[in-house]
Amino acid sequence: MATAKNCHSNKIYLGIDPAKEGAAIALQNGRVIAAFLWKQAKRSKKTVYNLQYYNLQESKKTMVMLPRLSSIGKFIGEQFDKIDCLSLEDAYYRPNPKITISVSKTAGLLASPIENIHNTDSHWVKASEWRHKVLGLNPFTKRKEAKFQSLKMMPVAIPNLSIVLHKLGTYDHITDASGVAYWAYQKKL
Repeated sequence: MATAKNCHSNKIYLGIDPAKEGAAIALQNGRVIAAFLWKQAKRSKKTVYNLQYYNLQESKKTMVMLPRLSSIGKFIGEQFDKIDCLSLEDAYYRPNPKITISVSKTAGLLASPIENIHNTDSHWVKASEWRHKVLGLNPFTKRKEAKFQSLKMMPVAIPNLSIVLHKLGTYDHITDASGVAYWAYQKKL
């Protein structure tokens, strides 16, 4: 996938909602150019990840099965000539510390290959911060309501996001990843 000149409006912003079932969204000029959605599965008693990739520039959907989380990061990184800004939703301590540790490990496994392929650093943002800056939500909005608002408001903020939701499914992972990318885009990181 070719990238345009390296000015703010042409930069590629990749946002990731890191989880064993998560998503990544790439924005250029404030519009989605690529979307990734993955889910954990079992094949022959081994954990694998089924990844769907939708390239909006080519209107092409690809499905692959990958053996580990770091393979997802590697696959995503290889789809681009250059990722200018990598941003991820940070792990949140409550309500369960075990989930926090799992999400933190997952985020690292996803981000590391992308950082290395594109020689870029990760930018981390709390869910409450990007939701406040992008959606205008109170930082203390309950998780369930915040997810609902993300599904409702992100397709308005990024008009062609509705195409992704139609092709890959209406998942809050997708709208959250797009919110993280849009947060970085707004900050001009």
